[in-house]
Amino acid sequence: MSTSSPPADGDVNRGPTLLAVFWTEIGISTFFVSLRFYTRSRMGGVGADDWTILATLIMYTITLSLCTVLVHYGLGRHIYYIPVEYQSEIVRWNWIVQPFGILTLPIGKISVVLLLERLMGYTSTRRRWFLWVNMALFTASMIASSILSYAQCNPPRALWSQVAGAVCLDPTIQANFALFTCAYSSFLDFTLALIPITFVWKLRMSTQKKVGLCFLLGMGVLSGICAAIKAAQSTELGIREDVSWALFSLYAWSASEIFLNIVCACVPTLKPLYDYLTKSKPLLRKDGSDCSHSKDSRSQTFNLKRILRTPYEDLSVLRTMNSNHSETAQARSDEHSTKTTMYQAQYTCESEVGNNRWEPV
Repeated sequence: MSTSSPPADGDVNRGPTLLAVFWTEIGISTFFVSLRFYTRSRMGGVGADDWTILATLIMYTITLSLCTVLVHYGLGRHIYYIPVEYQSEIVRWNWIVQPFGILTLPIGKISVVLLLERLMGYTSTRRRWFLWVNMALFTASMIASSILSYAQCNPPRALWSQVAGAVCLDPTIQANFALFTCAYSSFLDFTLALIPITFVWKLRMSTQKKVGLCFLLGMGVLSGICAAIKAAQSTELGIREDVSWALFSLYAWSASEIFLNIVCACVPTLKPLYDYLTKSKPLLRKDGSDCSHSKDSRSQTFNLKRILRTPYEDLSVLRTMNSNHSETAQARSDEHSTKTTMYQAQYTCESEVGNNRWEPV
């Protein structure tokens, strides 16, 4: 497993640098997820997209904790300088870490899909089918990649130790499959970043606000760029010599991809908190005339059919109608006009904040 001659650059240890990157990213990710939950809880709208991003953070923390053990055994150093008793441990922990990192990616992307669905509503059937079919395929490919990590050798412990009679697949098979999953991950990141443009641009708001909203929802391109770089590094998985040095870049870019996935998924949800802190816009949702306060705190969206089915109980005209037929007809006419005005005002306000659903149900 070790090289026969000392490397030209000597005993360089890049492990501390990797640990600094790992735990800085964990700290920043935790900060953004905490702000997201604070904002959503104050607005009364914690949903499935929030819980899945929390699950992503937990998996990410577990993954980097295992990577810390890997660094302890020598990840980031040339294997020539690592004690013999640590060399097999590096390879063993490398295979232990991989399934956690692999399965963290689809959970993070599912959170983004749920966020987009929350914004689009349930009427954009083609977009929803496209997103969920691709998420199912991507998740299945990542599960297959996790299984392949251990199934490529029989018995699996032959991956990190010498086992008589063990049979292993060509290492390039896993490397090529990893290249496919990395490319697919990059494709999905770019897709999830660009899809919001297709519905945000139809909202009734200024072009400046549309561009800003598209920018916030499209920050996932950063994660896509990271995934593309990681795809180029995935060929390192086929290396069986000096593995502790060769995998440094792959682990760094893999951690950064998940980190950007978490942060970019949280940033759009913090817009209300930003407005609250900088523009003194109300954050709490209460019953009232302010269109920024939603009575339906769970969906936080304008549901036209529900409102049409539910009469307004606070219209004083309904309590002051007298028995005169002409006055009753006039009152009903006023009521209809009032309702129409309120519908239009609330619809316009919801459109301004980007919560409009096309063809609401």
